[in-house]
Amino acid sequence: MNVLHAFRRHRWGHRAMPVNVTIRAVPDDVHKALLEKARAKGMSLQQYALERLSEAAHEQDSWETLVAISQRLHAEGVRFPERETVVADIRADRDAS
Repeated sequence: MNVLHAFRRHRWGHRAMPVNVTIRAVPDDVHKALLEKARAKGMSLQQYALERLSEAAHEQDSWETLVAISQRLHAEGVRFPERETVVADIRADRDAS
């Protein structure tokens, strides 16, 4: 184990050491809006941006939500008809009209 690795383990334990992120070319109106929101919450822009990034990183997007629901339903034994069956039913309903 090298000295830098040992220092990081001592300082951060088993957690990864934080990294810096730079966002370039932020439009003025976006910067102003973020500053206003940060001030309204009594936070610095750094604190506010980190809070929002953390929230975004840990929230599920719609695809992840659908996959989780599908997996849960599958585990509970719920089965859905095959695509071809659904398409045939829709066509039959359309043709009957």
